[in-house]
Amino acid sequence: RSEERLGFARAELRSFWQVTDFHLDLNYTQIGGDPFDRKMCHKTVSDSNLTLGTFGNYHCDAPWALVEHAIAGMAKIDPNPDFIIWTGDDGPHVPASELNTQKVLRIISDVTNALLRYFPTTKFFPVLGNHDYYPTGAMPPEPNTIYEEVGNFWSNSSSHWLGSKETALFKKYGYYSSVYTPSGSKAQPIRMLGLNTVYYYTQDKLTGNISDPGGQLEWAESECTSARKNGEKVFVIGHVPPGVFERLRNYSWFYPQFNSKFIDFLKRNADVISGRFFAHEHSDTFRVIQEAGDLASVLFLAPAVTPWNTSLPGVGPNNPGIRLYDYDTETGEVIDIRQYWLNLT
Repeated sequence: RSEERLGFARAELRSFWQVTDFHLDLNYTQIGGDPFDRKMCHKTVSDSNLTLGTFGNYHCDAPWALVEHAIAGMAKIDPNPDFIIWTGDDGPHVPASELNTQKVLRIISDVTNALLRYFPTTKFFPVLGNHDYYPTGAMPPEPNTIYEEVGNFWSNSSSHWLGSKETALFKKYGYYSSVYTPSGSKAQPIRMLGLNTVYYYTQDKLTGNISDPGGQLEWAESECTSARKNGEKVFVIGHVPPGVFERLRNYSWFYPQFNSKFIDFLKRNADVISGRFFAHEHSDTFRVIQEAGDLASVLFLAPAVTPWNTSLPGVGPNNPGIRLYDYDTETGEVIDIRQYWLNLT
């Protein structure tokens, strides 16, 4: 156990899950048609010998059986985490013609309800990914149907999800702040910043010419200032990560101006930000931010539940994964990571 290995008192360490990138394909079927079901995300694959298993295939997004199996696995491994971070991207990788706003909302609702069934009393901190909107990635920095309806899902689901204040802000811009206090007399409160980093993604053509979409960076700076004054730590939670994609040379998800601004924000507030959690890449990986040659911060990027073979050159598919963290409740620092995965071969 990490607390035994590192010398931490057992009472100081608690756990939390991060799960992400379900990319549920409602059309997945093992029966199929031409050669399987041409509505599925693998429809451009010409191999008629493609084997479609119960829990998916590397050319496909996640079937419902895989989504539920991943959540059930979380509940079996650690049914009593302090909280769960859910970093978005629930819709499949299919053409826009096969989706609409109601289909996207149905998928988010289905996954929300599955998480609630297995973790009915657990605190959740969810954020949106680029596939949680229609059209994909086109997140507007203003109120819209998806922010409104998803806000309702996440506030009406349970008192352990978003409160009224968080929901009101989320319905405007798709982001929120919530203070979580772990159990224990010496535990330090953590201010969770559930950010909408899709604003900074190069696929969001609505935001590239706006200096601060939704006023999010100015707001996040203010939240860090308040946390510092109140003796809190901060967890920054988002879907699309800043920095450079380590598996594709010189490739960044953020617009250049937002990449610089966001990394500067993390550096300025490194004293109060104790956790930075992202997703999007489908990989079990991390990022390091340096300041004058010294370590400024570490970003944790969790792998996807979907095994889908990404279209990015040189990247390839992945085995479905879920991630469990141990953290020190007195400092808010991540102490250990345990990665669980399903071998589809």
